[in-house]
Amino acid sequence: MQTMTTFMSSPPATTFLAFHTQDNNAIAIGMDDSCIQIYNIRVDKVELFRHLFHSVIFEILLIQYLV
Repeated sequence: MQTMTTFMSSPPATTFLAFHTQDNNAIAIGMDDSCIQIYNIRVDKVELFRHLFHSVIFEILLIQYLV
């Protein structure tokens, strides 16, 4: 049997985007699969990647990282 083609699921969509109020080099990106990425524009790198289950945890994590 020969495989003709394969399908991959699409990447998760961004549902939340926040910029740090004092330092515009940090961006928090929330995904629809409950993942969060903290991206540092200055070094062009994801500083933090977490898979979360509740929006409350997301907010606490975001506040602790950005303050």
